[in-house]
Amino acid sequence: MNPNTSQPFFRSYSGSSFSNVSQRQSDEEVMDSRGGEQYSTDGTLLRSVSQLPAKYRQVFADRFPVFNVIQSKVFDDVMKTNKSIAISAPTGSGKTVVFEMAVIKELMDLEANGCTMSGLKAVYMAPLKKLVDEKYSELKRSFERFGINCVQMTGDSEMKDYERLRDVNIVVTTPEKWDYMLRNNEQNALIRGIQLMLIDEIHTINDESRGATIEAVLSRMKTLRLVQLQNGSGPPLRFIAASATAPNVDDISQWLDPMNAVGYNLSETLRPVRLQKIVMGYSCQKSWNDFRFDIQLNYKLDSLIRSYSESKPTLIFCSTRKGVLMTAQTLTKTSLNLFNSNEQRINVTKRLNPLKAADLKGYIAKGVGYHHSGLDKSDRAIVEALFLEGLIPVLISTTTLAMGVNLPAHLVIIKSTSQYTQNGCHEYPETQILQMIGRAGRPQFDTNAFAIIMTKDETKAKYERLLNGTQIIESNLHKNLVEHLNAEIALRTVTSIDIAVNWIRSTFLYIRVMQNPQYYGSTVQMSNIEQCLQMVQSWCHTELVGLKEADMISTDPEFSQISSTPMGRLMARHSISLQTMKKFCEITTKEVSLKELIEEMTQCYEIRQEIQLRVNEKTILNELNKSAAQSIRFPINGKIKSAEMKINCLIQASFGLLSIQDSTLIQDSLKLMRTGQRLSKCICEVIYFKVKENPNAINSKSLLNAILLNKCFKAKIWYDSNQVAIQLNRIGQKYSKALVERGLVSFNLIKNADPRDVEFCLKRNPPFGRQLIDEVKHLPYYSLTIEQNMNKGLNSNEAVLKLVAKLENIENLKERIILFQNHCCFLIVCNEDNQLFYCNKLFDSYLIKNNGVFETKGITISRNEKSEYISAHLISDSFVGLDVECRLKPMFGSCGAGDAVNAGVIRTTADPIRANRSTAFSDTSWESTDSSESESCCQHKCLNKTTCGHICCKKGLKSENTQKQVTKNKRQQQLGEKSTESTAKKAKQSKPNSNLDEWLKTFSKKNCDQKSQTNEINDKTNAKTQSVYFKDEKYADIESDGEDLNSIFNDGFDDLDFDFDVNTQLQPKEELVDKDFEFEKQLEDIFSCNEDFQEFETEINDLTEEEFNREPIDWNELRETGEPMGENDWREPMISNEERDRDEPTVGLEKREVLESFMMSQWSLFLPTTDLKGKTFLTIP
Repeated sequence: MNPNTSQPFFRSYSGSSFSNVSQRQSDEEVMDSRGGEQYSTDGTLLRSVSQLPAKYRQVFADRFPVFNVIQSKVFDDVMKTNKSIAISAPTGSGKTVVFEMAVIKELMDLEANGCTMSGLKAVYMAPLKKLVDEKYSELKRSFERFGINCVQMTGDSEMKDYERLRDVNIVVTTPEKWDYMLRNNEQNALIRGIQLMLIDEIHTINDESRGATIEAVLSRMKTLRLVQLQNGSGPPLRFIAASATAPNVDDISQWLDPMNAVGYNLSETLRPVRLQKIVMGYSCQKSWNDFRFDIQLNYKLDSLIRSYSESKPTLIFCSTRKGVLMTAQTLTKTSLNLFNSNEQRINVTKRLNPLKAADLKGYIAKGVGYHHSGLDKSDRAIVEALFLEGLIPVLISTTTLAMGVNLPAHLVIIKSTSQYTQNGCHEYPETQILQMIGRAGRPQFDTNAFAIIMTKDETKAKYERLLNGTQIIESNLHKNLVEHLNAEIALRTVTSIDIAVNWIRSTFLYIRVMQNPQYYGSTVQMSNIEQCLQMVQSWCHTELVGLKEADMISTDPEFSQISSTPMGRLMARHSISLQTMKKFCEITTKEVSLKELIEEMTQCYEIRQEIQLRVNEKTILNELNKSAAQSIRFPINGKIKSAEMKINCLIQASFGLLSIQDSTLIQDSLKLMRTGQRLSKCICEVIYFKVKENPNAINSKSLLNAILLNKCFKAKIWYDSNQVAIQLNRIGQKYSKALVERGLVSFNLIKNADPRDVEFCLKRNPPFGRQLIDEVKHLPYYSLTIEQNMNKGLNSNEAVLKLVAKLENIENLKERIILFQNHCCFLIVCNEDNQLFYCNKLFDSYLIKNNGVFETKGITISRNEKSEYISAHLISDSFVGLDVECRLKPMFGSCGAGDAVNAGVIRTTADPIRANRSTAFSDTSWESTDSSESESCCQHKCLNKTTCGHICCKKGLKSENTQKQVTKNKRQQQLGEKSTESTAKKAKQSKPNSNLDEWLKTFSKKNCDQKSQTNEINDKTNAKTQSVYFKDEKYADIESDGEDLNSIFNDGFDDLDFDFDVNTQLQPKEELVDKDFEFEKQLEDIFSCNEDFQEFETEINDLTEEEFNREPIDWNELRETGEPMGENDWREPMISNEERDRDEPTVGLEKREVLESFMMSQWSLFLPTTDLKGKTFLTIP
């Protein structure tokens, strides 16, 4: 860490500029000054900043005039050689300055070789995002004056950031992010020009969960750069590694660069601030568990703070977030006054208003703050700023502040040495203990400091030995060797078992196996090279056999030629464990629903290791699971009892945009979205590859659900959500809900909205509305057509189809692309029986190059008795609201020769008008039922056409160039075909256009004149019942929960000369009451453009003689079958249960009454409840 920077001041909440803080030399450091030179007590010459070239002195001159003893000891090796260096130095000794010196050395070398500074390529890697944030700010502040471009890359960075790396000079990143980037780097171009690798907190390789990744990444960097050097490409790679707790630093330096490296193990006596370390042992009764012991320690803190803090800031480490809160609560109750003065209390009280956590405000007002990763980000920043300024006397934190975060703590207390993990309660790693006590004492603030470890009596001696001795850093690569070996094979750095052995020999694992074989479960003798090689070869053989059995690699029996399979490359690219990859491959062999896919993901190691279930979270999670107000889509049986159930609940809550008030759960949700995106993308690509390999072996439902799940993780909403606007820039959940309430539930509606209306809705000033609409216009909009050419004749078992996908707004996309550069859609053809016929990826870039059109060759469709329709889907891989779908009923040879001759081309189109709706896949059936034909917009001015009552608004108007497939005798399909009648069906006969009038007259004569009776609808609670009168007859009681009925009725009768007002019982205009002819004519004009009425009239005219004279439906039989009635089928008689019980035909009506009844039936499509009084619907056979 760098003690010589002004970081504690520039991180202040007030946002003040950097303060110049001189680097103060400790008493032991300066012995004398002779001839203007300064020396330390051990005789080390303290180097002056003036020894640097003049242009680089300003990097340090505003902070200190001379380097401290540790920086001076490494000065010559850093600034005058190209050696790799590993440094182990006390916390606060200025290791960050060493990193800055190394960067200056690379800039000096570039200038010496005649190159510009833009040629610098360096990587700084630290284990914590918090530390990455700090070092990014420091490096940017130090080198932006030279035109050096820094970029920060963590798990929060989007994929589009990769494009920026070409012009970046310094990348500040975490090990996991850099590992992911290297795995996805084509032809290793990412590291080709890198000259400098800076590794902070190198001791993290000792960590069980993350150490293997750090070691594998650095070993991979070594190997790839060595290969490039052998090919004469790029400069040599220099490593600078630093740690406060790495006593075997020579092993680390030997690993990083065996031929040209040096290690520095600097004594604790060189620490700029004297640190007194104390171990306090406390008794723990046998009946107490670790949690009870931890609570007992809370009551010991007050006396320790008053004895050792010296009225200076105190930092207390707890193992859990709950422990942090309990400690803060206890301390505020047991300590009467922690502030040093009343002025300090007043100053801190003035700064509390921006805090979101109410309990945090109360604690800070009493002198105690708390900090953990679950706290809101803005609250964490405020707490850190207040503590840095000395306004908070005591700060209680989890271990997130242990590594590298520069907080001025005079006293550090480790409250209990036990921590809670998924595998139970364990002692802290010894390196982590050393890191926590290293937070005590900073050169900018103290001359001495205290660190106290509170532990059990039986472990007191252990920690006393730890503080007086050293803890050797060991490797953890052997615990995840198979995954990292597979990654090297996928990157082609390992192509045989011999190369695999050599790769392991280049790791820190091999060095430590030679030094300490017993730690790795081996009985080989120490430093016995031959025996160690045999052990390493055995490891490689075992892991390669496992990869081969899982189909991750292909190889010969001797493993002399090893290559990665597509599954192995996917495993490496997405950093997936072998067990998880096996699970994903098993999914491809079965049909899985969306619910089952989510449940499978919760079992993955990658997502489980990040999430723990806490006791105080169960109430909130159970409320999300089965709340009446807001609940997840797929409720979980029982109560939330495990981490897997918590993960499932949070994933669904995030997709549903449900309100989560707990900050800890919000942080967990963000983690799940990041990890889930990686896992779901891997599932999607695994299934897609299996489809390309053998389409017939994959169930289309599994593929579609995998694509949708990945889209949900990317968009962070459900695939069919109406809050599509939340995916746009500057639109959050609040604005998205406001747009939905305004009726703007699709991109098409937003695109066609008035900018002023959008601004009024969101309470924003111009030009916000225009900018938002312009962004929506530059999204890709697609149309999709599926057609069957009938001119070539028909086959009895196969049909040949063609797909045409179009990018409708190609000119807008040529101007500016809003989505990712690599945005693509999945083009899928399948049937209702989940049989897959075609699947392909369609990139926007490809469509733009081909004038926005993509046509498939002939797609052969086999006949399936279980499926009538073929569906084509165009699904965006990352954006909700852009999908289109169309359906076609293909013709086969059994349809008759006449059909084949007259058909020509059967075509069904889904145009961009429909692209505002996501393809609707349910958990049991993915089929969308509302996009079976081409449609165009009507002229109604309804604001929200997706929820409007007009059929033409909901479904659009039928295009003239589209031939709609009409399924005859729908009622008979619902009832099930009777064996005798279905086999005796006659071919349809041509009927005159007057069939409708003739049939109505015939039907009226055949049926008796009866009045149908309907039961009164029960009034709903808190519902507003309104009455509407039409031609002096009361047609319906309408129950509405706050709907604007005036707009519904008046919009519904735009073409009629009627005015409705639901607040009073108004009659239609008098001049039309008795004009039956005009009334009928106007109704016919309306229905002439209504596709449902057209379909009804077409079916009447196409009825055969037998069908024409058929008796009405037996409603008793229908009720016994239990078959549901179609909601959109207006021919259903809305009659009472009493009349249904009577086996009597329904009364016949005149044509005018049929039209009126048809009109009234359409109201049921959009009104909450409708009951007809005094009218009976006609039963149409």
